[in-house]
Amino acid sequence: MSRPFEIEIAESEEELKKRLQTANVENQKEKLQMLWWVKSGQVKEQQEIGKRLAKDTSTVTRWLQKYRSGGLSELLKIKKAPGAKRKINECAMPTAVNYAALEEELKTGKGFIPDTARHFIFWISQIQRFFDKILIIDRFSGI
Repeated sequence: MSRPFEIEIAESEEELKKRLQTANVENQKEKLQMLWWVKSGQVKEQQEIGKRLAKDTSTVTRWLQKYRSGGLSELLKIKKAPGAKRKINECAMPTAVNYAALEEELKTGKGFIPDTARHFIFWISQIQRFFDKILIIDRFSGI
C-alpha cells in the first residue's frame, strides 16, 4: 500500500468535467480525467490513477509535477517535436495568395503556354490511371 499523495486542484469539479467533455486530444483527456478523479475524491493514490489510465506511475508523477509547477495550462501544453529544419524555403510554400495568382494565370493564360498546361494535365491523368491499374492488379494478385 503506498502513501496517499496530497495535491490541491484549483479548478472546480464542474470546470474539469466540462473541459474533459470538450477535450479533443487523447493525452489531454487523460490528464483532465486524472485531475477530476483527484478533485472528486475517487482516487487517493498515484498507483490507482496509473492503473485506471493504464499508465506507469512515473508518468502520473510527472503529470502531477507539471500541474503543481504550472497549473492546468502547463499540464495541458502540447509540445511540438523539434524535427529537422525545413528543406523548402517558407517563400516557396503555397499560400492563399499563391493559389489566387496561379488560378488567375490559369484562367487568363498569362504565364502559361496553354498547350503545356493541357499536356501536363493529360500526363498527370495518365500517371493516375497507371497507378490505379497497379493497385487493382495488386489487390487481385495478393501481392
